[in-house]
Parts: sequence; structure tokens; C-alpha cells
Amino acid sequence: MKDTKSLQYGPREKLLVYGIENLGVKDLLGALIGSGVGGRTYAKIASSVSRLIRRRIRLQQQVTLEDLQGIAGIGEAKAIMILAGLELGKRLYGCDQVREKTYVSNSSQAYEQLKWIGSKKKEYAVALYLNARMELIAQEIIAVGRLNAVHISLRSLAIPALMHNALYVILAHNHPSGGADASPQDIEITRKAKEILALLDIVLLDHLIITPTGWAVVGDTTDSYM
Repeated sequence: MKDTKSLQYGPREKLLVYGIENLGVKDLLGALIGSGVGGRTYAKIASSVSRLIRRRIRLQQQVTLEDLQGIAGIGEAKAIMILAGLELGKRLYGCDQVREKTYVSNSSQAYEQLKWIGSKKKEYAVALYLNARMELIAQEIIAVGRLNAVHISLRSLAIPALMHNALYVILAHNHPSGGADASPQDIEITRKAKEILALLDIVLLDHLIITPTGWAVVGDTTDSYM
């Protein structure tokens, strides 16, 4: 993993390049929203929409057309599009049903949640966000890079932790080449991530390197996070 910048794409371009399954929530909303409006970028509008939806879910309330139109940059047409997308997801995938809780209490369980990146041809950086009970509350793609390099922004790692009210974070990236040895850059980004998250009272539990055939831990490992 080298400290190099990924190509900059808009949300719709990311969908075409990386596939819809590899987009984060903000970019999925951005693909629906399109361009920014009134001086607000699509990213700022998408973040506002995401916070609104998560707040309504947390309070077990429905997102309404009026809620969405109350966000600067969201007019009636875009509000209808977002609301229709939410309702379609609920009906097709049963998102309104209670999901079984997933707990991640060791590296092996973390790998089970993250092993999908082992088959990717480019390097991916992904994070798991856990609450105080070690319950998985979110999985976010932090960055997508090249065949042998991905730039991990610590800001992109920390902001979702705050948004999800996470207490613990597990970071992972893949090595498409198949080697699981940690590079000096892997060790350094792990150290920096621990320091930055600690300032926010958030704990980095692990940094996994995932290959097509297995995985390894950057630094020390334990049998249990508990």
C-alpha cells in the first residue's frame, strides 16, 4: 500500500468504474441527487440526506417528502426520487424487517465480514464500525486505489465513526498480488489511525491485510477483542 492519490470521480462515474456494490452511502445518494445546487456540492447534500435518514431510522420514524425538501439543495423532484428509492428497497429486500445482529469479537470474525475484498483486482480500504457491545453497525469503503496501491485518508476513516457513533473500528485493505506481509506504509498508517481515533475516544481494534487466499494482521494480534 503506497501513499498515492486515487483518481477523482463523481458518484455516477464511481458507479460505472467500481460497481454499485462498492459505493458508500454518500456516493449512492450522490448518484441519485446528481449535481449540487445553490452553491452546495452533491457531497454536502448527500451527507445531510444521510444524517436525516439515519436519524429517522434510529427514532423508528418514516422519512417524509417534507423532511427531504427541508434540506437545502433538495427540491420536490429529487425528494420524490430519494423517497421512491427508499420505499423500493424496503419492498424488494425486506429492509423494514428486523435484521439479525452481527457481532465481531475477534480477527477471524472480522475477516468473515471483509473477505469479499480479497477477490478484487484493485486495492480496497474498508472499515467496520462497532458499538460498545461489539455489534457491527456499519461497513464503509474508505478508498479504492490501483492494482498495488491505495491512499487511505484518516479523515475518511474517522468521519463515518463519528456519524455512526462507533466506539470501535476495524480497518482492512487487500493485496491483490497475494502477499500478506505488511509493508512499512501499512505499519505507519496503522499507527497514525490509532492515534487519530484515540483523540476521538475511538479504538482501532485491528488492521487486516486480506488476500485472495487468506489474511494477516498488521502488528500484534489477540484471540479476542473483548
